[in-house]
Amino acid sequence: MVSMSKPRAGMRDRISVLPDALLSHILSFLPTPCAVRTSILSVRWRNMSTSLPNLDFDDVKDSFAVPIGPNGKSTFTTFVDRVFLYCDSSDIKKLGLKILYSEDFSRINDWICTAVWRNVVEIDLCLPCQEEDFQFPQSHFMCKTLKVFKLYSNLRTIK
Repeated sequence: MVSMSKPRAGMRDRISVLPDALLSHILSFLPTPCAVRTSILSVRWRNMSTSLPNLDFDDVKDSFAVPIGPNGKSTFTTFVDRVFLYCDSSDIKKLGLKILYSEDFSRINDWICTAVWRNVVEIDLCLPCQEEDFQFPQSHFMCKTLKVFKLYSNLRTIK
């Protein structure tokens, strides 16, 4: 049986004294769902996930156990909506979206619009569509901060 020991006298929590900007930078290396989950660690960390500079959402890797929530929306879509809803207005360096299945491309467009509004520098999309299924608004290409745009299709042959 493993026992939980109290911190030794003289030991202190060094990570809690780091500046918010540095903590946010460290969290940006985690997958977005993990970074959001850190909000339960302490009162100080409660709002750290609201200013993440890198947002990376992966419908498969994030492995949402319940694909459809009680409101009829996918739990992945609900999660991404909430992250964008609770984010502050700080800039986004990178937005990564890897989506396995979607019938509602307007939600994806809304997420991209929010990232563009927040001065996104890099967008990396992997969508389940052919080029005629999803129309990337040309106005986004006028974004002065957007430097890298990658678009992939993750079509699979269904038998």
